[in-house]
Amino acid sequence: GEAAAGRLTLGGMSLPTNKKHGQHLLKNPGIIEKIVAASDIKPSDTVFEIGPGTGNLTMRLLEGAKRVVAHEIDPRMAAEVRKRAAGAGRQNLEVHETDVLRGKWPIFD
Repeated sequence: GEAAAGRLTLGGMSLPTNKKHGQHLLKNPGIIEKIVAASDIKPSDTVFEIGPGTGNLTMRLLEGAKRVVAHEIDPRMAAEVRKRAAGAGRQNLEVHETDVLRGKWPIFD
């Protein structure tokens, strides 16, 4: 899914991004790589991601973490990130379709 001028393309359909949720999609691979490098994720880590969107960062996080717990308020985005992870054979993603301020957070050590 790519965004252009406030629109998101999912499954061939162009949908508006939801400004009410402050949606901004991370697409720059250089920024994604810098975030992943700075995170210093270990194979035993559980990563908590707020607003995975279409999963550009999520897919990289899934490669290094034991588990990624993501909270996504937009059902369209939640479906897309689940589809991408499944398509890549990743089974370490847990997506909660909820407002992160009202959802259950994972236990951190």
